[in-house]
Amino acid sequence: MKKFLFLLLIVPFMLCACKVSDPKIGQARAVVLFDYETGGYPQVRMCAFVSLLSEYNRFKELVVKNKKEKLVWNITNPVFISDSRVVWCGSTSIYGGGGLGIPAGDYEVTYTDLADRTAKYYCKVEYPSELAGIGYGSLFSSEYLKNLDEYLVLFSDKKEIIYLGKKDESPFETNYAILEKYPSTAAKRRLFTKNNLTYAVLLPVETVKK
Repeated sequence: MKKFLFLLLIVPFMLCACKVSDPKIGQARAVVLFDYETGGYPQVRMCAFVSLLSEYNRFKELVVKNKKEKLVWNITNPVFISDSRVVWCGSTSIYGGGGLGIPAGDYEVTYTDLADRTAKYYCKVEYPSELAGIGYGSLFSSEYLKNLDEYLVLFSDKKEIIYLGKKDESPFETNYAILEKYPSTAAKRRLFTKNNLTYAVLLPVETVKK
C-alpha cells in the first residue's frame, strides 16, 4: 500500500523541486492526501519523499519540519521506491500532531546520510483544509473536485499499481474492458489532482469483477 500510494502521487505531477547543496541528492516532493478509502470522512496525511542520486543504502535520516507550528517528523525507517531512474525514500504516513492536522505553509526537509552530510530542501504545502470536514456523501456537490483532473487507477490484489491514467484518456469504460487488458486487476480507485498542486483526493476502493 505504501508503494501504491506514493506512485499515485508522483506520476501525475511535479510537486516540490528545490536546489540543494549536495549534487547527489535530487528533489523533494510533498503532498497532502485526502483518502476516502471506505467512504465517510477522509483520512488526511502527508507523503514526503526525496530522490537519491547516490547509493540508497547510505540513508540515515530524513527530517520534515514545519517551523511555524514547531512540528518535526523524523523518518528513520523509510520506504524506498525506484522509478527506473532514481531511488526515492521517505514516508507516505506523516500525520499531524496536537490537533493541528497537517499545517499548510513552508516546510524544511533535511536529508542526512551515513557520513552525516546533510542537504536541505524548502517546500511550500498548500491545500483546502475544509476538505477534511467533508463527508463522502457531500464531496461531489462541493467545489473541491470541479477544477481537478480525474485519474483512473488500477491495482492488483497485492495493492501494486497496474495502471494510472487520466480518466478522459482512459480506454476502460467497463470492468470487462479492464480485465481484458489487465487480468490481474482486483480493484480500481479514482484520483483527483492537478499539475503542480500539493494535495490530492483519493476515492474509495471499487472491486473489479467480471
